[in-house]
Amino acid sequence: MAASRKVLVLVTHNPGDKPLNYSVLMPQVPGCLSCCNSLEEARTNSVDALGIYTEDSDEELMPAPDPALWLKENFPEERLIAHFEVEI
Repeated sequence: MAASRKVLVLVTHNPGDKPLNYSVLMPQVPGCLSCCNSLEEARTNSVDALGIYTEDSDEELMPAPDPALWLKENFPEERLIAHFEVEI
């Protein structure tokens, strides 16, 4: 049985016109993201997306970055709403 790992999840908001108001980003897992309408949905979507990722990959996770700095460097137009960890 593999050891559990924690993944940093960032929930952001872009004030532009989007049908889904929040983005769910996981900087430790490139390409793993989701969109949603609420923070509750962000947690559910992140668990679902990470579940799909872990089914297909045994790759090591990248180190968790500083949330605000990573967001500023990669998605400067987005505003950080929340961050949390999900255990996979």
